[in-house]
Amino acid sequence: MFSTYQTAIVRFWRNIDDYTKYVGIGTLVTERYIVTCAHVVNAALGRSKLLDSQHPDNMVNLDFPLLGSSSPESFKAHATEIWDVETDVAILELNEPIPPTATPIPFMLQESVWDHNFRVYGVPEDSQEDTWDTGKLRARLSNSRIEIEGKKLKPGFSGGAVWDETINGIVGIVVTANPDLETAAAHIIPTSLIAKVWPNLPLEDPPEQNGFDEAEYTAELIDQRPFFQLPDPVELLGIKSDLAHYASRLRQNGALRLSGIAGVGKTAIGATLARQVASDEGHIFYLRFDAAAQTADDLIWQLALFLGKFGNDDALKLLRNERQSLQQDPNYQPASLKDKINLLAAGLHTAQAFLFLDDYQQIVDKQEMLTAISILAGYTTAGSARLRLLLAGRGNIDIPNANLPSTEIPDLPPQAAKELLTRQMPDLPADLAEQLWKLWGGNPMRLTYMGAYLASIPADERAAAVAKIKWDDIDQFLVNELFPSLPEAQRRALEWLSLFRANAPHPALLALSREIPLAGGLAPVLESLTRKRIIIRGGRGEAVFYDLHDIMKDSLKNQRDPGTMQREHRIIANFFNHQPNYIESSYHLFKALDYDSALKTLENNKEKLLLAGQVPAALDMLTVERRQAHYGAGVDVGWKMKELELQGEWMQHLGKYAEAEKAFTQIFTLNYFPSEIFKARITRRLGEAVLYQGNLKKAQENLNDSVNLFSAHQNAADYNSLEEGIARYWLGRVYFLQGKDFTKAAEHSARALAIFRQTNAFLRWQLRTENTLATIHFIQKNSKIGIEKLEAIIKRVKRSPFIQSPEAAIVYDNLGTAYYLQQKYQKSIEYYQKSLEIAQHLSWLYQEAKTRSSVNLVYIQLGQWEEASENSQKALDIYALTGDKLGEFYARNGLGIIAHRTGKLKEAKGIFSACYRLVQKQDYGVEQIVALNNLGLLYNDIAEEDAWQQGLDYLDKARELSEEIKNDEFDVETLVARAHIKTKLKQLEGALKDAQQALALAEDWEDSYLIGLSKTALGTVYIELGEHKNAETALKNAIEVLDSDLYEKGRAMLYLGELYKRSGREEDARRQLQNAKDAFEKVDVPAERIKKQMHLNK
Repeated sequence: MFSTYQTAIVRFWRNIDDYTKYVGIGTLVTERYIVTCAHVVNAALGRSKLLDSQHPDNMVNLDFPLLGSSSPESFKAHATEIWDVETDVAILELNEPIPPTATPIPFMLQESVWDHNFRVYGVPEDSQEDTWDTGKLRARLSNSRIEIEGKKLKPGFSGGAVWDETINGIVGIVVTANPDLETAAAHIIPTSLIAKVWPNLPLEDPPEQNGFDEAEYTAELIDQRPFFQLPDPVELLGIKSDLAHYASRLRQNGALRLSGIAGVGKTAIGATLARQVASDEGHIFYLRFDAAAQTADDLIWQLALFLGKFGNDDALKLLRNERQSLQQDPNYQPASLKDKINLLAAGLHTAQAFLFLDDYQQIVDKQEMLTAISILAGYTTAGSARLRLLLAGRGNIDIPNANLPSTEIPDLPPQAAKELLTRQMPDLPADLAEQLWKLWGGNPMRLTYMGAYLASIPADERAAAVAKIKWDDIDQFLVNELFPSLPEAQRRALEWLSLFRANAPHPALLALSREIPLAGGLAPVLESLTRKRIIIRGGRGEAVFYDLHDIMKDSLKNQRDPGTMQREHRIIANFFNHQPNYIESSYHLFKALDYDSALKTLENNKEKLLLAGQVPAALDMLTVERRQAHYGAGVDVGWKMKELELQGEWMQHLGKYAEAEKAFTQIFTLNYFPSEIFKARITRRLGEAVLYQGNLKKAQENLNDSVNLFSAHQNAADYNSLEEGIARYWLGRVYFLQGKDFTKAAEHSARALAIFRQTNAFLRWQLRTENTLATIHFIQKNSKIGIEKLEAIIKRVKRSPFIQSPEAAIVYDNLGTAYYLQQKYQKSIEYYQKSLEIAQHLSWLYQEAKTRSSVNLVYIQLGQWEEASENSQKALDIYALTGDKLGEFYARNGLGIIAHRTGKLKEAKGIFSACYRLVQKQDYGVEQIVALNNLGLLYNDIAEEDAWQQGLDYLDKARELSEEIKNDEFDVETLVARAHIKTKLKQLEGALKDAQQALALAEDWEDSYLIGLSKTALGTVYIELGEHKNAETALKNAIEVLDSDLYEKGRAMLYLGELYKRSGREEDARRQLQNAKDAFEKVDVPAERIKKQMHLNK
């Protein structure tokens, strides 16, 4: 394609006193038309480049400089009616036929080009010597042009078509250059703008991105994480003149920092400023920092998603491409933080965005975040900046190299304080209000609590109360109102208030209100409370806690149906500006009102919370800060171990296996175990965590240790047979997945099953273990028995409470595999779909990814490439999140097979090579064989002798590894591929031996698919040996047994057609070729391409 691009390049020139001066470049897009810049045409005619907008009538001179001639032939062209000086686009028409070696080339309509490599041809104005420049494509600008960075860009490159090396196509033409910059920078007119000017511009589609649906991805993330929502507007007291001053400073400087103590109203003032200064509320980005979660990467992703609201997905695509590249190549260097923020800032500038970043004190120690904010702040002061930045938080913050004016928000002045207090107590005397202000200052939150307390005291007693008021009195009052007749709750509430007193009172009460037992019946109360709450600079309704006793009364009612509870939790969440799951989990954690019971409550409800999607919030309840706040710092080692175990288990449920491993490993660092049985359980959990990450060797070590510990301490007081059964179950799974010792897999699984059958309480583990034993039958080629056992398990599941359980998902998945192996593909898809639905219902990432990787193979057999690619890509996304390297390999492998079968051999080579590097690094023996086989099969289809030899080397290595690890599971595929390559290399004796050995293995295993592959290979060898009768018999048999795999069946038909052609049976040959075409057409594969890959066109 690039060679075509070179022949389409034209060079414009004009004569000046017998001197030829080159002035710019153009591109031949049809046999008659050329695309270039209007200012290049003006230069070629000696007119003012930029000022002469009149349509030119004269001819321009041009040549085709890259057709191989030292003296290119001259041509003439004239401007068509497509002449747009504003966009700087001109379409020229040639006056004579193009040279025979020149080839027109279309443009590509590609919107996202950030960080793509480019190449462009030009003749610099100063040197007049033609040259190529390379560099990087950057961001789209406010005028819709795209910035590029090269090394040599300067006047003389204008009009040149920019070749994007990432997508192998033209994405625009150079329009301006700035040679004064340290890095040669220029702008290009993108294809989309040229097409607007000239709708007949020839276009071609950019290459597909492995089925990645950017719109779906963006919509999904935005739906899950609505982080742009600005807090509700509130009424502000005593701040009108200050607010006008703040707004003026913000408009003038482009950025501003609001600081002040807790409760002074920073968030409310900031939200009001944002609405006043921003061009539109929809252009406001609001983010409240959280020290436990917010990083520079979080900010970058959130800003990228925010830009997606405005149709700008450049940053999103960059981030997605980076993630995919890092998965394929661990040495890949992503764009720098500066480059990413600069890309985002350009888009934010175009969108006229207003960024409000709240609670900056949470990021003091996060240098990357501060650097990101510094870069954003720089854009707010650059020239005619349309980006605005507002920071709010407590204390000072050192943002490097940032011109960020600061203002301290003061307390309420006396008059505003009086107004606030009299809203709560209309009969409060003015002198008493002034006395309160003098004693306690003008912090709105403090005054609100004072007012709530004093409002409960008779009016004639308030003066005396003010003189001797203490915070302890206010605390006790609020607690009594919140928890009437609940002494234990009152005690815990006072502990909370005491803890938070050092910072400010309002976080304590807000936290406390979230943690009271919100059991039901709250919707009407909260809705009423929201309507009548006192609106002050604190913002969100915290000022009405004296009314919360009503909430408490209703909360003691019995829980009702789940739908009602969910609606009420949403109302609570909106009221307190928190996600519903935080409230739900707080209820489960704190309803016991003592930490000892709280941990037990969490453990007892862990499955309920998992299924309700509440695990992330429940985990938040287990942080050290939360535990210390509720229970105090004096938690012994035993409790820490319990916390870590629960955290690890829940992390595992969430699919965060590396974090789970870290939690379990941390238990061992405490150097204390209450018993050997506890140690055995933690060792087993650690084995599970590393197993889910694909580390089978480490999993086997841990699970073996666990089983040995359980076996050695069966007489211990805390011995639990279920725990030993679970350990043996997982050890059996590991042996099964390793594919080395199915005898041990069956042995441990059978022992586990015997333990589980001791009591019906362990039914779900029985189902899991029976599933493993049934699946072993497939590996041992007893498919019929395996399916019967799995169908029996499903019947039991349907009669049990586990119809929507992990066990059901696993069994359905294995039934899908069973029917896939029998080539009953529609039945296989049906069962895989059932497994997928349950996994998604449970939010079980591991099983969802596994099922997607499996059903992908079915879609490949059916030639449904879009469905296959979608499932592989979604599985890969999940494995990237969970850290499962084994799963990642199989997902990538699926994408490689898709690329191979659809003729994208270069892409397939890259994927298979990355797969091999991955499994080499992880030391996965069986998967190395799979990767080497795929590389061998791929090189077999490349029509070059050197490639065949390289493919043979890969296959020889696979054979050696198979013997080394004593696993012949994939030997048939290895031998078949070797037979094909050796046949092409005319090593017929070795080819025949490999094909016969493959057939013997396949027949021994009674695997019809492998028998078909082996007979196809045998038939091709017989063709070359001249044994046509044997070849015909082998290939006909192959076609018969490969009936359900149209791709491989089509290949066998092509070989049979080749046999008939060589035998002079032309009619039979034509019939077989047509049969092959029909088969390939059903799986959307061109037969001619397959013939070329099979080397049958020679």
